[in-house]
Amino acid sequence: MVAVQRQFVVLAFFFAAFPGLQAAGQAGSPGPQQLSIPAARPAATPSLDEIVASMERAASENPARSEPYVLVRQYRFFPGGEAGQAPGSEVTAAVSFTPPNVKSFEILEAHGSGHGTSVVRHMLENEVELARDVSRSEISRRNYSFALLGTGTLDGRACYVLSLAPRREEHELLRGRVYVDAGSYHILKLEGQPERSPSWWLRSSYIVMRFGEAGGLWLPVATEGTGEVRIFGRFTLDSEKVSLRAGTQLAQAHGAAHEGKRTRALGAVLPRP
Repeated sequence: MVAVQRQFVVLAFFFAAFPGLQAAGQAGSPGPQQLSIPAARPAATPSLDEIVASMERAASENPARSEPYVLVRQYRFFPGGEAGQAPGSEVTAAVSFTPPNVKSFEILEAHGSGHGTSVVRHMLENEVELARDVSRSEISRRNYSFALLGTGTLDGRACYVLSLAPRREEHELLRGRVYVDAGSYHILKLEGQPERSPSWWLRSSYIVMRFGEAGGLWLPVATEGTGEVRIFGRFTLDSEKVSLRAGTQLAQAHGAAHEGKRTRALGAVLPRP
């Protein structure tokens, strides 16, 4: 029983190792998606240094780093690694972010196997912990060496495709590819394998993350991870954004909740007419 519990903690840590990026791909193939990449760079393509510098600048200016938000995600856990089948468990959770580095979470709803709920809970606990220093996993020259593989189109958007080579052998870093929007220089997609497995129990793993605009913030909007754990076997865990409240919306909601509490409190102490 202890060994089984340890395996599920490993699954959770695998997904929580990337809190600043959380969460990629849509349910489907666990491997890298096919993208047409020209053998030669067009003359107008910026240099690698220009692309990476612009990508880092876009990340530093992203309001998601400085505005509070509450993001509701739905997680689906598939034992056996087949995302096309009915999930073994489904979990809905709300993740709250308070700048500069405080996160908290609440499980809103859970159905199915308790194993999936356990994985998600441990994952969110690790996300809260790792959010205190997202610099450990950010896509930057501090953590990675880059190479320009070429250009392509992803979901109808022109992008630059860069390879990622971690500078350190750590489980927070991925060896793979990053797809950078050619206009905004925001990251559109990230995929790869952890440079170091977090545990002997985890034999193999692959994670894909997709990013997009939500409420004026640029955030991970979908994640899919597949892997194989010793004894337990293959698994798939995916997540997607359900809703987001940020900035002014969040303040207004907090104010309304506070006013409701105040009204109820006054009603309890004031004499009835």
